[in-house]
Amino acid sequence: MKQQREHHEKEHVMKRIVITGGTRGIGLGLAKEFLKQGHKVAICGRSEKSVNNAKEALHPHGTKEHIFGMPCDVSDVEALQAFWDGTVKVFGGVDIWINNAAVSAERMSWWELSPEEVAAVVQTNYLGVFYACQIAMKGMLSQGHGYIYNMEGLGSAGPVVPGLTTYASTKAALTYFTKAMIKEAQDTPVKIGFLNPGIVLTDLYTGEDNKYMDERTKKMSNILADRVEDVTPYLAKQIIANQQHGKNIKWLTGWGIAWRFLKAPFSKRDLFS
Repeated sequence: MKQQREHHEKEHVMKRIVITGGTRGIGLGLAKEFLKQGHKVAICGRSEKSVNNAKEALHPHGTKEHIFGMPCDVSDVEALQAFWDGTVKVFGGVDIWINNAAVSAERMSWWELSPEEVAAVVQTNYLGVFYACQIAMKGMLSQGHGYIYNMEGLGSAGPVVPGLTTYASTKAALTYFTKAMIKEAQDTPVKIGFLNPGIVLTDLYTGEDNKYMDERTKKMSNILADRVEDVTPYLAKQIIANQQHGKNIKWLTGWGIAWRFLKAPFSKRDLFS
């Protein structure tokens, strides 16, 4: 009973949480949920405008003192360090760091992409996470505690999807990197974990105005995909509750996927209406 009470109390201690790419999509959704639970949230985005717009969207869910945001290109090490330093200055420390920022190139065969398009994806999705983890790890070792979570995606596991090779390759590399992080950090006070949101209907997945959604893709998405507001409450709750090193927090498990396919013929689920 004592252990259960202590665990319950730890879950409800206010956390200071950083979310890269927190100005839209899953990142913004997580920020809203953490604020609703009474935690402090720091977000970053590529532009001052995107950050300001996100802060306005977050204000109904938490007090001004619980929200911090600043522009930050995660592929820029100095900008990432400034984001860490700014968060620590405002909140006094960082308890949880979530690497969510990601971009994708235009959907086309990998040999058709320009070097600039490939570099942008690799620099944000892999190098940006690598740099952020270095900064967060050093900061958390100095303060004596912390959690780092990396967001998985297409490429972490599952089928090859033509047109998304560059994006998926960075996620595959990120999965290996996170496994290495877990092993190398096992004797430290910093805990590392995965976040696996499944297929979520964000602009990254659907494209603007659903331009990537043909009828076949929509049909499959209505079986396996979810909206941001369906996924983020669960992820946020699990992140706060977790005390395990190496935890993989998954929204949709293998059994969940199988169940969705089994009930698909009888379901009228329409995420695009």
